[in-house]
Amino acid sequence: ELGNNDPLSGENNILLEDDIIESDTLTYRFKASDGETFRDCADALVSNNAVSTNALTVQFDESTTGRKYPYGLFCNSVELLNGVQSMDILYAEDLNGDRSVNRFLAANASGLDFSRVVGLRITFDIITSQTENNFATKPVTISISLRNSRLSS
Repeated sequence: ELGNNDPLSGENNILLEDDIIESDTLTYRFKASDGETFRDCADALVSNNAVSTNALTVQFDESTTGRKYPYGLFCNSVELLNGVQSMDILYAEDLNGDRSVNRFLAANASGLDFSRVVGLRITFDIITSQTENNFATKPVTISISLRNSRLSS
């Protein structure tokens, strides 16, 4: 759960019944400056010092009406991209204050100090094909450097 000053939080995945993977969740918060207007990840308008909280999740839904695959990447319950089977997040920690990454850890890893996190590494497993109930996936990884911010657990 995000506190009042926490711009980012996350949870790491677990295996559910029937081999369905519950993916990591990334929750982030940002604020529109006075007179500034922009849209959040679900295309909702944010303006005039409003705070927007967004939760990125991968969800499984057996109802594939209008969708090719039962998995998708969602933001605030709005599907952004169909065919994303999982999202794994690692936090880039700077151990000596030089703004360089010394190690990548999961949110629940022992010893992770969120005040020393300088970036994120996010891997999405994208479905490339399907046979019966089996999915072939390809991992796609992005790295994000955090500036002018700190993280909290």
